[in-house]
Amino acid sequence: RLGSKRGIMVGMSLFCAYIGCFFMAIVSDAKSCFALTGAAIGGIGAGILWTSQGTYFTEAAEEYAKAASIDVSQATSKLGGTFAFVLLAEETTLDLLSTFLVRELKVHWAIVFSTYFIVAATATCLMALVKAYPLSAESGEGSFGLRGNSSCYHSTATIQLLINDS
Repeated sequence: RLGSKRGIMVGMSLFCAYIGCFFMAIVSDAKSCFALTGAAIGGIGAGILWTSQGTYFTEAAEEYAKAASIDVSQATSKLGGTFAFVLLAEETTLDLLSTFLVRELKVHWAIVFSTYFIVAATATCLMALVKAYPLSAESGEGSFGLRGNSSCYHSTATIQLLINDS
């Protein structure tokens, strides 16, 4: 079992590889190969990352609700609003930055993807400093030996249904 924090780190690491593939697509002759490989890695990384983030978010909201003596739905609303604002602000800022750098300053896309890779790798490393929530002992085992509440269990649920559904 990975747990939600480690699942996030695996997903973030795959996103680093995704960005690296697009860097390679810019600088190599095998553009399509790197772009398609990057897209596949990014898709797998996104599945793991978003599932793990959902689990982590739930754990954090429950802890915050308990500490603030508020209902979990209030904690979820507050944390969800903060997360959405930060995500969209960061996304918009980086989109505008890359557009400005490439169009106005004539910076090569390889520099942009290198910078994005450094930012992503730094964020992935810093994730090691974030609190890890304990794994839930009461959840059941899946066919891959994954616990029912783990992010990997949720990420592989479709495959488990295909294998186990009769």
